[in-house]
Amino acid sequence: MRYLDRVRAETAAFLKENVKVNYFDGSDEIPLTTSLGEAEVLYAASDKIKAMADNGELQQIHDKVANLKELSETQYINLKDRLMNIINAGHAKEDEIFDTLIEDHEVTGIRKHHVFGDSVLDMMSFTYKMASVENLSILANAIEKAEDPYALEQCQVKLVALLGSKVNALE
Repeated sequence: MRYLDRVRAETAAFLKENVKVNYFDGSDEIPLTTSLGEAEVLYAASDKIKAMADNGELQQIHDKVANLKELSETQYINLKDRLMNIINAGHAKEDEIFDTLIEDHEVTGIRKHHVFGDSVLDMMSFTYKMASVENLSILANAIEKAEDPYALEQCQVKLVALLGSKVNALE
């Protein structure tokens, strides 16, 4: 028998004889991937921990933690999905206003959400993720140059409100 195999066998036999329960997860097995420090903690567990393992209380705690972890992960995913739905709805409304600015008011440089520019620089940069803020800047410039800025100002008010709703959703 190789030395490593013999050490593994001796270690497994020692742990099986002296540590009846893996107090870290409530199982009956101590894996050989357990570090020496972890084995020492298991071996030196208090009588209270051993009693909790014997009467099933420790396993109940492990089960409760596992259930809470699963519940929190599910709630996190649901919350993230709801936030993304709110943000995507805001983006859709903004894109409608962007279409109006482009088609009806001929404002140049406006960028819709999830649409890259034609240049390599646009594709390599992350500015496409900031279409709302970037377009507000472009719109402010267009308002300054417009002979009749009223319609553009109305678009600006709507865009600021939509941006505010997305910020509020994230708070």
